[in-house]
Amino acid sequence: MPFETMHTANTILGRSFAGCLPVNLVQLQRILYFAAAEYAKHGRRFLAEEFEAWPTGPVLRSLHAKFQCLSGLPITMHAKNAAGSAYAIDETDTPILAAVLDAVWKHAGPLSAETLTDIAVQPGSAWSRTVPGAGRHIPATALAADTTYVQALNLKPLQ
Repeated sequence: MPFETMHTANTILGRSFAGCLPVNLVQLQRILYFAAAEYAKHGRRFLAEEFEAWPTGPVLRSLHAKFQCLSGLPITMHAKNAAGSAYAIDETDTPILAAVLDAVWKHAGPLSAETLTDIAVQPGSAWSRTVPGAGRHIPATALAADTTYVQALNLKPLQ
C-alpha cells in the first residue's frame, strides 16, 4: 500500500532533525524521489501521489504547496494536517522501507539541493524520459527502471 506524501516527508524530516542536518524543500523533494525509485525496485509503490516532471526536476505537488513559502530556507518543523497533527510512518512495520530510507538519507541527506537536482535530472533518468511540463507524471515503471542516480549516490543494492 502506498504511503501518504506528508507522512513520508515527516519521516525524512525526522532524520533531518535528529541528525541536525537541515534540508530545504528541493532537497526533500529529491530525497523522496530517490527513495521512491529505490522502493520501486522492490516491486512496491512508494507514494500515493505521483511525482511530476517539472522543468526544475521531479516534484511532489502537495509537498511543494506545503513548504514553498520557505523560499529555499531549511524546513524546521514537520508537515501538519488541517487539525494541526503531524504524522510519520511506523518503519518497524515495513523493514524494506526503513532500509531504503536509511540508505538514501545516508548518501543524499548531506548533499546540496543543486547537487541532488543535477543527479535527478541527468540524461536517462526517469525525469528526463518524461517530457517536463505541467501535470506530466513520472510513471512508476520509469522510476523502477531508473539507475542513473545509483553511482552518484554510492547506493548499494539492499539485501
